[in-house]
Amino acid sequence: MILRSLPCREIDTNYLSLLSVWVEQALSNNLLVALDLEQAHQWLRRIADCLHYPKYSHPIKDKVTNTTDTSNLSLTSLKVRCEMEELLQQFQPDPQ
Repeated sequence: MILRSLPCREIDTNYLSLLSVWVEQALSNNLLVALDLEQAHQWLRRIADCLHYPKYSHPIKDKVTNTTDTSNLSLTSLKVRCEMEELLQQFQPDPQ
C-alpha cells in the first residue's frame, strides 16, 4: 500500500504498482508459514524449559547465565517427566 502512495513518474508508478502486488502476494502466501514457525519456536522454548536446558543454569542480570547456582540440584528425571507430560497435555496440534 505504501508503494502505491509514493509520488513517482508514470513509468515508475506502473512498475511500483506491479511490484506492490507481488509483495502483497508474497506476504499473504507466507503469513501462515511464519505463524506456524513462530508457534513451533514457542513450543521448543517450552520444551527446553521443561528439560531445564541448559542443565542446572538460569539467566541472571544482563542475560548472563549463572552455572554455579545450586538451587536446581534437586532436579530429577521424574520431575522432568512430570513437567513434560503436563506440557504434552497442553499441546493441541493444528489439523492443517
